[in-house]
Amino acid sequence: MTVRLGARGRGGRRLALVGGVCASVSFVPALRAQDPPAPPAPRVPVTCSGQTVSNIVVLTQPPYTDKLPASLDFVRRAMVELHANTRDEVVRRFMLFGVGDTCTEIARQESERILRVQPFLVDARVRAFDDGAGGVELEVETRDEFSVVGDVRINGQSPMFRGLTLGESNLAGRGVYAAAQWRDGLAYDDLVGVRFVDHQFLGQRNVARLFATRAPLGHEFGGEVLRPYYTDLQQVAWRVGYGGTRDFVRFVRGADEGTAVALRRTFGDIGAVWRVGEPGRLRLVGASLTRERSEVDSRPVFLTREGFRDDSLAASFPSMYRPADVTRFNALLGVRRLSFMRVEGFDALTGVQDVPVGLQGALMVGRSVPLFGSRDNDWFVRHGLYAGVGSPRSFVGVETISEARRNDDGAWDGIMSSGRLAWYYKPWRNQLTTASLDWGAGWSVRVPYQLSFADPMGGLIGYRRSRLAGAHRAVMRLEQRWLPSPRTTIGDLGFAFFADVGRLWAGDVPYAMDSPVRATVGVGILAAVPRRSRRLWRVDFGFPLGGDPNGAFEVRFRGADFTRIFSRESRDVEQARERSLPRSLFTWP
Repeated sequence: MTVRLGARGRGGRRLALVGGVCASVSFVPALRAQDPPAPPAPRVPVTCSGQTVSNIVVLTQPPYTDKLPASLDFVRRAMVELHANTRDEVVRRFMLFGVGDTCTEIARQESERILRVQPFLVDARVRAFDDGAGGVELEVETRDEFSVVGDVRINGQSPMFRGLTLGESNLAGRGVYAAAQWRDGLAYDDLVGVRFVDHQFLGQRNVARLFATRAPLGHEFGGEVLRPYYTDLQQVAWRVGYGGTRDFVRFVRGADEGTAVALRRTFGDIGAVWRVGEPGRLRLVGASLTRERSEVDSRPVFLTREGFRDDSLAASFPSMYRPADVTRFNALLGVRRLSFMRVEGFDALTGVQDVPVGLQGALMVGRSVPLFGSRDNDWFVRHGLYAGVGSPRSFVGVETISEARRNDDGAWDGIMSSGRLAWYYKPWRNQLTTASLDWGAGWSVRVPYQLSFADPMGGLIGYRRSRLAGAHRAVMRLEQRWLPSPRTTIGDLGFAFFADVGRLWAGDVPYAMDSPVRATVGVGILAAVPRRSRRLWRVDFGFPLGGDPNGAFEVRFRGADFTRIFSRESRDVEQARERSLPRSLFTWP
């Protein structure tokens, strides 16, 4: 029989007696129960108040960060295979400080906001933590937007396949948009186009855009390189651009068949603005040189499904347009008293955006100069105004942009004005009420111009075939959104009930008339994919009211990011403005 006895002595010595025959002393330390590892010290968030940045950690995430239901997990797997996360260096270049720099709260907040405004990101957060040595460590967390660009156009009539768009909005994670498109032109030329946008041109916070499109009824091309005025902390913003268009401007002509006239334009500009004053309360001063040429065909045509056809009533078309050929030197002045407020679910379904709170104004005064063969002699004035006030629960904003030209004989023409007044009311996280007034108006416009309810941005749904047209248009919109409780992690879903009311005034454009008040009511199905995406997809079902014989039930599908610009100008107003004066000089994100 063997007996094993053991005892622990001081220092962990173990004495053992085996069978009473052999005894030994062991100096092996006793094996105590393993203590669990001590948890790491919690990271302490701090406010940036002049500490030195010791480290910057960048965490970039794909569109889907949560596990999807088993039946939909193939979506997440496909994103992993096809999507390239935004590169760390791209995120770091948008930061307003680096390792070794002083961390201030305004620079941290502005860096976060600059990242959020990028179209290839869904959201961004910049957090500061105590590094334990008197400095701060910054954690930058971003989540990507869907980067695949795709569109297929299918029609119920032959040929069924009508168009295709393919591209990437964040090519290789470098913040580069590249896409190509084709669309069947039927009786006209097929549309073929390419577009390229680099949001970090030359490795800086510069934007480069190149685009070229051969359209069924003309063409469009252009390029620009600019340093946007992202933040009050930067000293200078600048832009260089050149482009051209040829397109047909359509005219509604009452009960008669509509007509169209060709408009050709080339335009270019170079300019810069400088900051004077402190962030939050500053002025911008600058100058630019602009060049524009335009030419209008003297004879209108009909645009039919079979092709061009001469207008039998061409002799009645008013000869109120004349060529323009002008080079101007412009003085620029801006006043800015703004801060930014982070909100959720205003212009996006559930996504975040930064709305400007405060006041800003811009003024451009230009004088023609005899350069590059310019023939016109005139003065030009353009001004923009924005004001916003409120909270994430209730917010009111207004923006307007107007321009006018004064001939050498003292007469004013080319007068254009447009704007938007909007109220957002969000009493609960899943509900939003919006009310807005959109307007556009022109007087003595120098290029072919006419407003209608058919414009997809400025008009009314259900009036695509309306024969009403005017020089001035005002549309009031009311919408109530409701978001059910989320039942899937693949995206967000919402519903909307809307009512729109509009009117046209004749003014001095061809074939215009004062219209009765027209209205539309309807419902919409809203979606955002992935969740919290700022791109809003919606299908609207509109029922026209008011007795227009050409009004009809309409289903309209659209998708866009409406979070970056407060006032979205309609195409029929935009094409009547001077093209050499980019809106980017007056839009400060």
